[in-house]
Amino acid sequence: MFALKDSPFIFVLLMAFVTACDSAQSLKDKNAPQLDATVSKPALSPVVRDCDYCPALVPLTRPVVEGSESNIQRIMIARTETTVAEWRACILHGPCEELKASILHKHNEPARYVSWGAANIYTEWLSEKTGYTYRLPSVAEWRLAAVKDALEISRSDLAAMANYNGLHGSLIPVGSLKPNELGIYDLYGNLAEWVLDCYQEEKSTSYNELQHCTHRIIIGGHFGNNRKQLSKHYTAAERPETAAVTIGFRVIREY
Repeated sequence: MFALKDSPFIFVLLMAFVTACDSAQSLKDKNAPQLDATVSKPALSPVVRDCDYCPALVPLTRPVVEGSESNIQRIMIARTETTVAEWRACILHGPCEELKASILHKHNEPARYVSWGAANIYTEWLSEKTGYTYRLPSVAEWRLAAVKDALEISRSDLAAMANYNGLHGSLIPVGSLKPNELGIYDLYGNLAEWVLDCYQEEKSTSYNELQHCTHRIIIGGHFGNNRKQLSKHYTAAERPETAAVTIGFRVIREY
């Protein structure tokens, strides 16, 4: 018998073999599938569309009660204002009525001349067709989707994402400009948008607190409004039967 120290050549060969084995195992471990505790959890799709004629939606998670971190309601919001094409699907397959001056409306423009009541007819139809609850957003939900206030955004950045103050002359197709951080287009400008809330002279009251409401809130400003009127804290009141060239809407979908 002899010791490895008595045979340097054999010792070198053995160490080379061990090193090669370690390298092979390391490479095998590197290429092997890695276990991740989150893999089993389904990832939330960044964009969801419930049907061919349904609006594209992105996730929006909000606190139900302001200041509460534990009480969370999960909702989705349309990436764009409801388009003429989406509205016409409701005319063809549902109860929606033809828009005023319809011959002038392009399919990729936001639907205008839509009253608050007509917008709710559209959301009820979507709810019936998809099995999900569609509705208009509340003021709080709309503001959450906006992320930053228009007055907090630099003028150059706002001009890149909002059609306002006559920058583009008039209405432009949805999604023509840059989206915000959540991938949502045209929250500021293009068309002012209906929300669910009832408007009172001194404050806005949540849509579920009043049974009878003479005026509803519009928010976000339109293509002719100035920067101040785009602010997410600036709201205006319109009678729910108003159908104007400067007012449209977008939808919320509950999980």
